[in-house]
Amino acid sequence: MLDDIKARIVKTLVEDAKLPPNDVDFDRPIEELGIKSADAVYMCGILEEVFGIEIDPSLIFESNTLAAFAKEIAETAGQDK
Repeated sequence: MLDDIKARIVKTLVEDAKLPPNDVDFDRPIEELGIKSADAVYMCGILEEVFGIEIDPSLIFESNTLAAFAKEIAETAGQDK
């Protein structure tokens, strides 16, 4: 499940937020990635729809990295394996 979440994050950031694929680094601090608030809200909406959970968009900015954000989403979905 975690790999599916990470893949969906990459897809959304590359296709919709127009981040270059090389810029989507799960271990880099989120504030360095240039993710805008609107992109975060949209991505959370996509993740909610795909995984059937509710996500507060502020969670992405409260997480230090995309890896931490993805893990939080996996835990919320109850499937962190």
